[in-house]
Formats: sequence, structure tokens, C-alpha cells
Amino acid sequence: MAKASRLMTFTFLVRCCIAWSWSRQSPDQPRIIQSSAKYDTQTFSSQMHAELSHEEIDLISKHTGAFDGYMRKNDCFQDAARHAQSRCEVSHMSEDERIQVAIRLTLCELATARHHTPPLECSPFINNVGSHIPHHAVGDCVDALSRSAQFWSSYSGYLREIPQLCFAFRRWMEIDTAKDIYRNITLEKIALIRFILEQQRGFTAAHQNWERSSTDLGDLISVLKSTSGHIRDVADVTSTSIIQNTQSLFTKMETTLSVINQRSLDDRIRSLDKVDQRIDDLTSSHSKALSSLLSLVESRLTAEIEDIASLMLEQSLQSRAVADQVQEKWSALDATFFAMQNSFHDLQSVVIGLTFSLETSLSQVVHVQEIQREVAESVSLLDNRISQLTEVTHRELETINQTALALIDTFQRKSKHEAWLINLQWLLRFVKPMLGFKTFQAATSLLVFLWRLLEVVLSLLMTSAAVSSIRSQLLTKFRDSKQIQPHESSWRLDSHLEEKVTPVSNGNLQRNVCLDPRIIRRLTGPRVSRIPDRICRRATPY
Repeated sequence: MAKASRLMTFTFLVRCCIAWSWSRQSPDQPRIIQSSAKYDTQTFSSQMHAELSHEEIDLISKHTGAFDGYMRKNDCFQDAARHAQSRCEVSHMSEDERIQVAIRLTLCELATARHHTPPLECSPFINNVGSHIPHHAVGDCVDALSRSAQFWSSYSGYLREIPQLCFAFRRWMEIDTAKDIYRNITLEKIALIRFILEQQRGFTAAHQNWERSSTDLGDLISVLKSTSGHIRDVADVTSTSIIQNTQSLFTKMETTLSVINQRSLDDRIRSLDKVDQRIDDLTSSHSKALSSLLSLVESRLTAEIEDIASLMLEQSLQSRAVADQVQEKWSALDATFFAMQNSFHDLQSVVIGLTFSLETSLSQVVHVQEIQREVAESVSLLDNRISQLTEVTHRELETINQTALALIDTFQRKSKHEAWLINLQWLLRFVKPMLGFKTFQAATSLLVFLWRLLEVVLSLLMTSAAVSSIRSQLLTKFRDSKQIQPHESSWRLDSHLEEKVTPVSNGNLQRNVCLDPRIIRRLTGPRVSRIPDRICRRATPY
């Protein structure tokens, strides 16, 4: 019974190893990360209610809608960001592509400021995201933007922000890749567990059948042993009885022959007596009859003796044939018993070999379980890291949203007192002066010219004030950043935002020690991002 259970365990472990090898990919197969995203979403939704329980569905789709709160409808910024995202997937973005993305973002910013008269040289970039733009159009548009200080500041700022934008997109791609890997691992593990459970049921039934078969085999062996002992006893009894019957037959034959000889002798004596008695009476008259009678008696006696001898010969031949058949059957029975003994020895050697193989497979299964435990610990650690990264991303995106809303409110408060002038200008465009009112037409043109001049002056004043304030802030923060030690370099925000953000862990605060010094200088000093919050959010839900 123990050997049978070990054999079933060995078969189960071999099938488990084969099933585990099915889940691995060959080197020439493509990686199932993003290329199988469409297939996974289709098959996963169709097989979810048919195969998974409610607890498994909740576990897999736990963090699916974590970033749905940051979604917005498509606009100019998202179109430009989508164009940049398609190029950020490669390792390096060319200079021309960076310039085109910066031009599109600048035009989008002008559209949000209600500046409906962008430079004519930049018209190919408006509502023309997918088509090819010639190189000379890019140069003309950059020259047109350089003629205005406000346009040039927006363009240069976005041109500098393109690498940070690509870095943000790559972070999203890494998060999506990690989610795809985690989902694939979960599905493979569920399939493996189900396969193991199904195999375990089959192995249990097979084990029971094997136990019943082994019990029947033991009963059959005991029956064979009893049968062989009975056959041996019967053979002994048969041989002794044959020997006794042969001896008795020989004695009976001897007695019969002696009786026959005695009878024949007595008959001959009586016949001779009769002949002697009649010879005297019938010597002369029955000479011919006597001669014929004597010949007849001799032939009759000879025939009787020959019949008796042939009968004895046939009986001896039959007894010899019976003895030969008994000898052949006994030799065949002995050969059969020897073959059965050899078969039992071979079966014992095979069972010993299977026992050794089962012990080896058991040690291998223990090693595989240790490897699987280490993989599970690594997956849990990866989940914790992704959760921490998600929390930090939420806080940074909320900070960017608050900054953008504050800037929009500031621009709206500054433009309220200029609304009546815009309305007046709009009304004057539809006024058709009479032929005699040239003075009124000149006054209207003068007012328009003065309004344009006032806009230019206000724009220059606001630009100079913004540049001076930013310069003072950068100088003060640059002086403060020089006093920071290298081992304290980490992500930093403004002073009024840094109080609201709590550190994730000490390991995350010191993760920049091994980075490039140029990257450390960028990370240690605070910066004011010019990227709107709509760019850093996904265009399509996950």
C-alpha cells in the first residue's frame, strides 16, 4: 500500500511540473504586457463570471479605477499631449518633434487666454495633429513666436518642459506595465491552482483504484499459493497412486498369465488323456480324423496364446503412455511455477525503482515550493511599492491642479475691468459711419490704436513683473539649496505645499543618492511647472 501511494504521488508531481512549464513563455514568443491588452480585456470580461468567484473578481479589479478622478474630456492640450506621448514611448525624441510639441502647447495656452489671433505662420499647427508638417513651417512659426515676448516665454518654457512631460508619461507606462504583469500572474496562478485541484481529484480516484487493485492482487497471490500447494499435493497423491496401480497391474498380469498357463496345461493334459483313451479305440478307423483333430487343436491353442500375448502387450503400452503423459504434465507445471517466481522478483525490483524515483521527485517539489514562496513575497513587495508611488502621484497632481486654478483665478480677476472696453470695441466694429462723419471714423481708429497700445504696455509690464518675481524666488531658493547636504537630496515642493505632504518612507527619501549630479540638482531645487493638469492625465480610462 505504501509503494502504491508513493507511485501516485510521483505521477501527480510529474503532471504538476508539466503544467508549470506550460505557463512559461518560449524565447521566440512575444511578451504579454501591452500587446495583449486588448485580448486580455475581452477574454477577461467574458470569462470572469463563468470561472472566477466574487472574492477573486474583487481582488483582481481592486485598483482598476484608482485614477478615474483625474479624467477630463478631450481638448487642445490632450491632443498635443497625445502626440507627445506617442513619441515618448521610444528611447529618444528628436529636436524637431520637441519643437512641434512645444508650438502646439503654446498655441493651446494662447487659446485658453482668449487670444484668437495667433501668428499666421503657426496656422499649420492648429487642428493638424496627425498630418505631416514641413520643416520650413516649423522655422517660420518659431520666428513669429520670437517677435512677441509673451509668446516666446510660453514657447521656451514648454520646450524645456518636454523631457519632464515624457518622464511623467513613462511613469504611467511603467505603472500600466506593472498592472498588466500582476494581472497575468494572477490569472496564471488561478489556472494553476484549478489545474492542481482537478488533478488531485483524479489522483485520489486513481489512488483508490490502485488500492483496490493491490488488494485484489494480494488475494490472487494467496489463491495462487493455495492452488500451487493443492496441485503439489494432488501430484504427489497421483504419482503414488499411479505407481501402486502399476504394481498391482503387474501382479495381476503375472497371476493371470500363470492361471492361463495352468489352464492351458490342464486342458492339454485332459485332451491328451482323452486322445490316449480314444487312440486305443479308434487307431485304425480314425487315423485321418485324429490327424485333423490334432492340427485343429494345435492351431486353436496357438491362436489363444497369441491373443493373450497381444492383450498383455497392449495393456503394457497403455500403462507406459499414461506414465509419459503424467511426466510431461508434471514438468510443465514445474516450469510454470518457476516463471511465476521470476515474475514476482521482477515486480519487486520495479517497485523498488519507483520508490527511489518518488523520493527524488518529492525533494524537487519541496524546492519548487520554496521558489514559489519567494516569488509571492516579491509580488507583495512590488504591490506595496506601486501603492506608495500612486499616493505620491496623487499628491503631486493635486498640487499642480491647485497651482493652475490659482493662476486662472488671478488672470480672471485682472481681466474683469477690461471687459467693457472689449465690448465697446466689438460694438464699434459693426457701426457703419455715414459719408459725412469722417471725424467719427478717425476717432474710432484712434481709440482702437490706443487700445492696442495699452494692451502692449500692460503685457510688457506684467511680463517684467513676473520675470523679476521669478528671478528673486529662484535666487533665494538657489542660495538655500546650496546649503543642503548631498545625502539629504530628495523631492521637494514649495514651503506652503511641503507642510501638507508627508514622507512615504526613509528609503524613498534617500533614493536619489545614486543618481546623476545633474538630476540631483534638478530634484533638490523647487520648480514651478508650466504643464497644465489635463496633460498629465490619461486620455482613455484604464
